[in-house]
Amino acid sequence: MTKILIINSSRQPSKTLKELFQSLEEKKYHLHLLSSNPDFLKDFSRENTTKQKVYLGPKINEKENIFIFLFLFPFLCLWRFFSLLFLKIKSDLKTIICFSWNERIIFTPLAKLLKLKIVWIEKPGISYKNNSKLAIKLLKSLQKGVKIIVFTKGTGEKLESEIFPKAEIKNISLGIKTDFYEYQENIFSNLARAIDLSAQGKCFTVGAIIDLDKIHQMENVFRSLKICLNGFSNLRLVVIGEGKEKKQLSWLARQTGVEQYVYLVGSQSYLGRWWESFDVYLVASLKPKLTDFNTVLKAMYARLPVITFEGEGVEDIVINEQNGFLIPKNDYEVLAEKIIQLQQKPELKKFLGENGHNLVKKHFTFQEQLTRLENEL
Repeated sequence: MTKILIINSSRQPSKTLKELFQSLEEKKYHLHLLSSNPDFLKDFSRENTTKQKVYLGPKINEKENIFIFLFLFPFLCLWRFFSLLFLKIKSDLKTIICFSWNERIIFTPLAKLLKLKIVWIEKPGISYKNNSKLAIKLLKSLQKGVKIIVFTKGTGEKLESEIFPKAEIKNISLGIKTDFYEYQENIFSNLARAIDLSAQGKCFTVGAIIDLDKIHQMENVFRSLKICLNGFSNLRLVVIGEGKEKKQLSWLARQTGVEQYVYLVGSQSYLGRWWESFDVYLVASLKPKLTDFNTVLKAMYARLPVITFEGEGVEDIVINEQNGFLIPKNDYEVLAEKIIQLQQKPELKKFLGENGHNLVKKHFTFQEQLTRLENEL
């Protein structure tokens, strides 16, 4: 049985990452979990998994914490060295996986000393620009002999060109479970059914799923919506998601003059009805995270054309004019043009949707992603 130590000090790893490692747990890998997040530990419950809540110092990728972390660093290393040595001797530990910066800096030198295999997980959308230069130097000094796993080609290229030019970077690509058509019978599922109809006939529905606590592109989306309405009025924009920007978004829709065509339906646990009601899926996040990429794949599998702005990393899975459209950054006029084109040409909409569906089935299933991960461990 393969023994793996997984260390996580991030506030909340994405559902995608948790599902990957839960699947390893199901395949009888022996997992040792160390995390500062008790909710993450609760998600693993099998007998072949051991769990422990740990403190790994203040977040080193926040500039104000760097000197506190460096003061604690010798003590954290000494404390963790003995626990790592114990796992190696008692459990025949072979591999450690580090999610975030703190565990990389603490555990990587210790693992090298004990001749363990070291894997760093790098998620899309992570920025190194505004972080502590000293912390980045520490990471660069530790990269030799480390395997860095990424989920998109763009993430790998960015790391190689900007941060880790000589690192061993492996792209395991993304994957989804294709049994995600679950339904939630509530007021919003009824809205999802009804939203397709208007006095003039079927509505053309643009869907977006977005974290409204993050920076987004909705102002450009509203502007494009207003242009579209000059051509046809049976148009709806459904925005699924919660966050502090929700009230601001409602105000912005009102200011743009598109309020009656915009539905802010909040967070939805089950999206089956919505996938059926959407005609096109729009990526509205400014810097898509792993969860956003996962949602794009689900939209593709649901046979929806995907529209996204260029330069956000989604180019790995959205191929221009093959399964969707890549829009020049901030160009809401081109965005409007593509929405109108899809509304007027149902055969094009069907062509892009089928291509996306087939692409996911061929290259982006969860099982394929899991196999690629196992090959790198």
